[in-house]
Amino acid sequence: MTKSYSSQNEIRATFDRACAAKDPVILVTQYLKFEARFVALVGDEIHVQASAGGEEALRILGISEVDMRFPSGPDFMGATAKLLGISAVEGIRTLKLALPMQVHISDNRKAPRTSLTDGVHASFALRGTRIVKASIANISVSGLRMDLEEIIPSSELRVRDKITISVALPGNITITNGAVVRHMNNSNVGVEFDPALSSRDMATLSRWVFKKKEEETEQTAKRKDASRAAEAARAAGNDILIITADEVLRLNLCSLLGEGRKILCAPPMPAPVNYAISQKPLMVILHASGLDGAGWQFLKTVHTDLPKGTPILLLGTDIEAGALSELGGDCKALASMVMTPNKARFLQQLVVGILRKSYGGGEAAGL
Repeated sequence: MTKSYSSQNEIRATFDRACAAKDPVILVTQYLKFEARFVALVGDEIHVQASAGGEEALRILGISEVDMRFPSGPDFMGATAKLLGISAVEGIRTLKLALPMQVHISDNRKAPRTSLTDGVHASFALRGTRIVKASIANISVSGLRMDLEEIIPSSELRVRDKITISVALPGNITITNGAVVRHMNNSNVGVEFDPALSSRDMATLSRWVFKKKEEETEQTAKRKDASRAAEAARAAGNDILIITADEVLRLNLCSLLGEGRKILCAPPMPAPVNYAISQKPLMVILHASGLDGAGWQFLKTVHTDLPKGTPILLLGTDIEAGALSELGGDCKALASMVMTPNKARFLQQLVVGILRKSYGGGEAAGL
């Protein structure tokens, strides 16, 4: 459940705090998402530093606005902002975003928690006599659930007992705070932080939980990817059809995109392409070479033979980005990109994102 606010004073204060703390933020487009961090709030403009590939993603996809997800105190926030361009602040190259008109906030009656807690441990002193150790099952900025290494008799630990607990996070980070036992079931114990975490500890734990929640989201999306691929295999369909006359590029794309997928390839000629389309590909990748302008006319017709909604990606070699983008419009491509060796990872994730969004409205793929 979420709620939102549109007070410009509240919104400005939210982003002012985020920029002052250099908090992390996930920028999400239709097909791709990437990490960034807040840098500065200048007037009505938010400046963020994007991770590698972020600027390229926005340019290739022709993005005019992005969704943002970020931690703020005990809550996780979300907003949509217009992209104003590239700038520089504090000597850092930044993406410049307009201050949003509205911010969404998670329901703060229940702080977001994560179950991805491998390697996270807790310990507390039991009535001053001995140290009890535990692994953490889930955690939020308001409390945690842990599995004790031993079963503690009710005579030694009860619901409503107060303890001082230490939580060890990866990176040699330790948070020590008071807590109240709220739940007990054999060795499974739930506690609420009491008093509430300090501002510093809350910020540290909130960032860590935020990162883990993003990892959970991606894991869920990958499971759906695998399920969709299995369904396509059962239906004797193909995930991707690649149309190219370039044998080297064909082999490279098959190697790059073929893991866990069924790939079908065809040269840009009517008969083989019509046969390939009859095999019901989920997505089509067209290749346009600047050295073969005569072949572009055929590429412009492929979409007319595809089932409605089949996504098309246009890759170009030996061609200027502007000319490729114009051709992409004629080909009804969702995106157009000039293919170079350093864009292999980008292409992989773009394909994942397009398939997710086109078949089930799933999470954008992370760069």
